[in-house]
Formats: sequence, C-alpha cells, structure tokens
Amino acid sequence: MQSKGVRVRKTEATAGIQWVDPKNWQEFGPIMFRLQAIPDQAFMLVFPEWFTSNEIGVWAPFEWNKAATARSWIKDQYSATLTFRFAQSCEKLELKWECEFRNGADKALTDLAAFNCLALNWAPLFKDLAMERTWGTDQNGSSVLLKDVAKTQGQGKRTMQFYPATDGIDLEHTEKIADFGVISTACLSGDRIGVESKDGRWLVETIVEGPVAYFFNNWEANHGCIHAAPLFGTVEPGESSIATGRIVFTRLK
Repeated sequence: MQSKGVRVRKTEATAGIQWVDPKNWQEFGPIMFRLQAIPDQAFMLVFPEWFTSNEIGVWAPFEWNKAATARSWIKDQYSATLTFRFAQSCEKLELKWECEFRNGADKALTDLAAFNCLALNWAPLFKDLAMERTWGTDQNGSSVLLKDVAKTQGQGKRTMQFYPATDGIDLEHTEKIADFGVISTACLSGDRIGVESKDGRWLVETIVEGPVAYFFNNWEANHGCIHAAPLFGTVEPGESSIATGRIVFTRLK
C-alpha cells in the first residue's frame, strides 16, 4: 500500500525570499532559497532527509514539482505534510515550518524523529568546517562551540557527529544512527544550534519548537550542515503527530 506521500506547500513569491532550483544533492529532494538581505548566499534545506523511530529508518527523497509548488514522497503506509511561512522584521528573518507525520500502518512508531538538514555549503559567509563559529548549549545551559564538544571519531568514520539531547532519544539504540558510529559522549540541551557569519553581522539558527530528539553537524568539505532534530514521539496506528520549528537569521550589527 502506498501513502499519500510528503507534500510541501509554498506560498507564492514573498518579499525578501527567493526559492531557487538546487543543482546538487538531487537524490535527497532538497529545497534551496536566497535572502534579499544576505546576498550571494544560498541555503539548502533537506527537510526531512530521513525519518527514524525504534521501528523504522527510512530515507525521504522528495520529488519537486515547481509548477505545483509541491514535492512528494511515498513510502509504504507513512505520509506527511510540510509547510513553510516566511516573515521578516528589522532585526530578524524567519522561515517557519510545520511537519505533520501520519502513521497509516498497523503498528505504533515510538521515538519518531526527523533528520532535518540545513546545509551551508553554498553559503560561504556562514559555512564553518572548523566549528569555530558553530555553537550549541551544554547541559548547564551555557553556550558552547561545537569544536569544544567531545567527539567520537576514528579510522574509517565520517567527519560528522550526533549529539544526544537532554530528554531526547537513545541514539545508541536507534539503528540508522548507531550504524554510523559517531555519537558524542557529551549531551547538549536547549532547542537550537547556530552559526555566526564570518563578518559577525548575522547569526543563523535552526530551532525546534518542542521536544528535540538530538543535534547533529557534518564538517565534510562539501557539507557544513547543522541539524536540530524534532521529536514527534509515539505515533499510534491511524494517528498523526506535528512538529514545528524555525530557521532564524538575526542581525548582530
């Protein structure tokens, strides 16, 4: 049985933001946008790249239909909807998102989470492979640069890291995540992960408005991405769960 799929509904052209056709990572079904206030930078979203739970781990490559301003994903009995809304003020630019996941199977999904990727590879003003401008929040509630957070690394392991979140999921027992073998021994708290621009004028944050499953970043040369993964929790058969969040650009000076 096929699901209704994942659909993204965009508003029509909005002042301040321009949706563009991504030329890379087509296999993941990305979305890309530019901001009038921050020229010459392109930001890619792979929202979500995949869904995980204690029962499933599924890639979610989307097909983008620009004419219909929608993209779709079909996987067995699971479906979701994803919507975006852009807002701006003198100090902030916000891309708000809402994702609703529906479980059409006959078994519950527990600890369901979405691997939401904000890729900065095409935004050189923000890309921070050294993690000297990328920060999260430690267990004491203080800001911490990711370069100073303990990493699990080793021969043959990719240069990326999953960070357990306070009250998040058990990453060691989430098969799709544990298989990478790059789970930090340090725990992060809060609802966001952010990067300051090289010129110190902007801060971009990916924020979850609700429970966070985990955090993640990838400092491979062609990535430079950050993730704050929303936790949908338990989704019973025939039920749905909603997660919301924001990509926020704040003027610092």
